[in-house]
Amino acid sequence: MTEASEETTPRAVHDEPAVGDAQSAAIDADTIRRTCEVVLWAPRLSGEEREAALLLGHVNLLLPEVAGLVRRARGEEQRTGVHVMGCALRALRAAGGVAPADADGLSDMATYCRALLNLYQQLSVEGDQR
Repeated sequence: MTEASEETTPRAVHDEPAVGDAQSAAIDADTIRRTCEVVLWAPRLSGEEREAALLLGHVNLLLPEVAGLVRRARGEEQRTGVHVMGCALRALRAAGGVAPADADGLSDMATYCRALLNLYQQLSVEGDQR
């Protein structure tokens, strides 16, 4: 397993507070980005199941946060957010709510996770400027 993936730890996704709640889980962009990079670019290692579980946790953490930001977005940003969330939700449903086991499913989940993270970061910055 690579050093980057050993440093990542899943965040709790159960009993999530409401979006915008002061107690909501903080988004750790560096950890999420490292996990996506490991899954997308590292050779397949025996830790695939762990990496898949991390991705699943990241996606479950990001979805409600991005949903809250997308509701306040307008135009192309809102349409892009709805599209990315829809793709991620369909992938979760297709996997039965568990981390995908196949290489294609894992790669797709990492791509959706990275897209959700990019949306979260972009819309958070724009929300702060409004």
